[in-house]
Amino acid sequence: MSSSSHTTSPVDVSPHSEVLTGIRLGLPILIGYVPLGIAYGVLAVKNGIPAMWAVAMSVFVFAGAGQFIAAGMIGGGASIPAVALANVTGILHTRCEIPAILAGILTQIGLYSINLRIMGRSNTPLLKTPTIFKQLVELTGLGQNWMSMLVGLIFAAARRAADGGFLPAI
Repeated sequence: MSSSSHTTSPVDVSPHSEVLTGIRLGLPILIGYVPLGIAYGVLAVKNGIPAMWAVAMSVFVFAGAGQFIAAGMIGGGASIPAVALANVTGILHTRCEIPAILAGILTQIGLYSINLRIMGRSNTPLLKTPTIFKQLVELTGLGQNWMSMLVGLIFAAARRAADGGFLPAI
């Protein structure tokens, strides 16, 4: 009993037909990538990134929106380490599949740890000027914690009054 249908084995496929199949299958994604690539190139060059660096970033950085964010940050004068740290949350969320809120919390904890290492302790004032809290504590005689709570409540009430109840209460 012989079969009349002809099956193609991998040996029968020519390299030319494989290339054509690859082009046919890749064309839909190419239609989406080309406009994004042009948009990124324009944004990068407009923000002062040399064209060769923009091309290198497109080749080596596969971060999607991270490239657009980096171009905007560099155009705004941010340093390269700042750009890298800004993309940590996105990398944790997309590549490590960590929920967005947890990725943000992990990034903030990491940055706070770096800050503690640099400053030596938490809440080191960078300027030797008194804060509004210190002035209010001296004026009212309330403790620092009570004054912080009171100012927070005042700002929350002002926000609630300003939006006319439009935003939900926090």
